[in-house]
Amino acid sequence: MARWFEGHHFTVTGSRSQLENLLLKLFCVLFVVCQTFVGNQVTCLKILPQQIQAIVDLAAFHLEKVPEFLDLLNDIVKVSELGLTLKRNQAYVMKYLMQVSLTDYLDSLTFTIKLHLHRIALFFAKTKV
Repeated sequence: MARWFEGHHFTVTGSRSQLENLLLKLFCVLFVVCQTFVGNQVTCLKILPQQIQAIVDLAAFHLEKVPEFLDLLNDIVKVSELGLTLKRNQAYVMKYLMQVSLTDYLDSLTFTIKLHLHRIALFFAKTKV
């Protein structure tokens, strides 16, 4: 994979075709990574908890744009050809999903509370006696 990325330097301010090209290559890499885990129990068991957490974070934050991260998590948890669920990986995925969900919920709740407090402050600022 390192050879594949050699010479492919893109900037965020690049042209749209460069960004689309980068996204296409990213999807290709993600597909290759998914295929690494499909039906390969030994490889699935070698994945580290930190790597699972990174994939869960990516899946949570980029779900709408890159739903293939969920396919990757599925391939890591379930060895499809054997019909075998790897309990260790399943436990890690669930643990990290719950952490992401709770964090997102608390962040959105904090944002909502701050928004309401700001609206109340604006209301009282307008109704000064």
